[in-house]
Amino acid sequence: MILALAFVMVLTLAGAPPSARAVGPATGTASLTVTVLGWTSASWVPMHVGGATVTVARAGRSTTIGSGITGAGNAEATIEGLPAGVLLDIHVAAQGFLPMLQQVTLTAGQNTHIWEFNIFEPSNVRGTVVDTAGAPIPNAAVEVYDANSGGLLGAAPADSVGAFVVNDLMPGTGRVRGSAPHYLTNWADSERQLTWDISTGFQLPPGGVLDDRSPVVAHLVLAREAVLTGQVFGRGRPLRYALVTVYDPLTDQILRSTITNRSGRFRVDQISAWGGRHVIVSAAKRGWKTQWAESVSRTRYGTKGYWLTPGDIVDITGQTSHTFDLRRR
Repeated sequence: MILALAFVMVLTLAGAPPSARAVGPATGTASLTVTVLGWTSASWVPMHVGGATVTVARAGRSTTIGSGITGAGNAEATIEGLPAGVLLDIHVAAQGFLPMLQQVTLTAGQNTHIWEFNIFEPSNVRGTVVDTAGAPIPNAAVEVYDANSGGLLGAAPADSVGAFVVNDLMPGTGRVRGSAPHYLTNWADSERQLTWDISTGFQLPPGGVLDDRSPVVAHLVLAREAVLTGQVFGRGRPLRYALVTVYDPLTDQILRSTITNRSGRFRVDQISAWGGRHVIVSAAKRGWKTQWAESVSRTRYGTKGYWLTPGDIVDITGQTSHTFDLRRR
């Protein structure tokens, strides 16, 4: 009798309408209200944005499960009947602003209000890409990075006169980088090839344009690469797979290195020589004695080296004897 009664109760609850069942905070439906604020170049404070489209989807999915339009007065949109207890993507788009995304998990039976959903008028970067003589570099690649995260914000090629514009950028702190074949990558507002760690960052306000009138000019100067070519021998025969290394003797820094091919030939490109640079070169291979080019003693000491300027292509193969002719250890 007791078992039969329990079975009847289970059937009764199972057949009860949804409103009669217990609803926990992670089940059922909920509503969402979004207030959209827009940041523009016209004001130091955000403005209410009416007519913005608010769409909701399950996190990571493209199918819309709810949508609304913000009102002209309070810039609010309310969407009901959304699933509770799951992560949702909230997308907001409005004319003249960058689309933005936030994520939220709703509680069943409650209305969650996002009071400040911020969207931003896009920023732009304009400038020129030239070589060290001031001549434009057509079709150079220009990239803008987030100075904090390192993420790529946008990119665009320069035109035939080296001018570029990168549109639709997220406001914040950024860094501009330029590159082109046979040139050395460089950062904006720099006279030399710099690394990420010491490159100049700039502030891009909402709707701002970084150009020649800005405090930080998006002016990119790229120096042509210097190139060293030659051949490594071992006891008078071409020595393949030898390591050729180019050093800055003042800083002891390794600038570039490469491996010789089957004929012992090598080409070391992308050497930075802006303003002129003295370099020394070594060749080495396991089982062979390391040798330095232009060194009478076959050691680093007394090595004359080479003076390079941007665009130089210097073959360091000796005219009367092999520059590199290694001996067995």
